[in-house]
Amino acid sequence: MEEASGKLQADVGHIQSDVAEVKSEARITNAKLDDVRKEVAGYVSSARGECLEKIDSLNDYVLKSFRDSGERTDRLRVELTEKIDDVRNRIDSLRSEMLQKFEQVDLRMQLVQSELTRQIDQLKDSLYRAKLQNLLWCISLGSAFFYIVAHALKWL
Repeated sequence: MEEASGKLQADVGHIQSDVAEVKSEARITNAKLDDVRKEVAGYVSSARGECLEKIDSLNDYVLKSFRDSGERTDRLRVELTEKIDDVRNRIDSLRSEMLQKFEQVDLRMQLVQSELTRQIDQLKDSLYRAKLQNLLWCISLGSAFFYIVAHALKWL
């Protein structure tokens, strides 16, 4: 009985260490995600600043060109629109990539959580079976003891 109890304690200790390991991995993953978020935010803000600078400089150039020639201004507007659309497309693609990565991390976390839940349920079932087995052993030992006492007192 002590051996079964020790084995159960070892199994519970093993599961607790696995849970701690999963939690530490989740913390590491969260830290990495925070780093990636900060890095992406830095890229986006620098790209935004560069775009704003380029847009401002292009706007000045367009105004000068507009004064000189209406035709050149129209061409510059088209070029500027294409560049802005290109930047928007890049930002949209970065945004969609980040969303995909976050969804993948979310799916991984759900898988880890479901696996952990499954293992905990298995442990509960195992503990329940062990309790029933211990109860049956106690009843058997009590019955055997009662039989020995009854036989010794010549009740049987």
